[in-house]
Amino acid sequence: MASKVSARRYAQAVFALATERGEGERWRQDVADIAAAFGEPRMAQVLESPKVPYARKMQLIRASLGDLPTLALNLAFLMAYRGLVPYAGQVWEEFERLYNASQGIALARVTTAVALSPDELNRLAQRLSQSLALQVRLTAQVDPAIIGGLVVRIEDKLLDGSVRSLLRSLREELVGR
Repeated sequence: MASKVSARRYAQAVFALATERGEGERWRQDVADIAAAFGEPRMAQVLESPKVPYARKMQLIRASLGDLPTLALNLAFLMAYRGLVPYAGQVWEEFERLYNASQGIALARVTTAVALSPDELNRLAQRLSQSLALQVRLTAQVDPAIIGGLVVRIEDKLLDGSVRSLLRSLREELVGR
C-alpha cells in the first residue's frame, strides 16, 4: 500500500514539475525510460541489493540512463536511494494517467467475444469520445467467455454490455438472488 502511495506522490511531483516547465512530453519519455531501465531484471537486482554500495548504483544508473536530462537522472538516483526501484513502473503509469488527463485523453480497453475490425474500433472510439467529451484511445482484446456484446473499461469505470452479464442478471432475477 505504501509503495502505491509513494509511486503516486512521485508521479504527481514529477508531473507538477513537468507542467510548470512546459516539458510534459519530454518528462513522459524520461519517466518511461527510467521505468524500462529499472524494470530490466539484472539492473533491478543490483539496484535493490543492500550489498551494492550506493556509489556503484549511481554509476550503473548513469551508464544506463546517462543521456537523460539532469533532473530526470536525479529522479532515477533518488528512486534508487529511497528503495523505489520496484515501483518505477507504477510511477510511470501514474505519470501517464496524469499526463493523459491533462491532454483530455482517456485510455479505454474494449473486450469482445470476437475481434473487431479497425473500422469498428474507430467508430466505437468516436462514440465513446463524444459521450465522454474526451479523446478516447481504445485498445482491444478478445475473450470468448463474454459470449457476445462488449465490455469497456475506462480507467476505473466499467461499461458491461456483454451477453454473459445479461444472462447472469436474468438468472439472478429468475432465482430471486
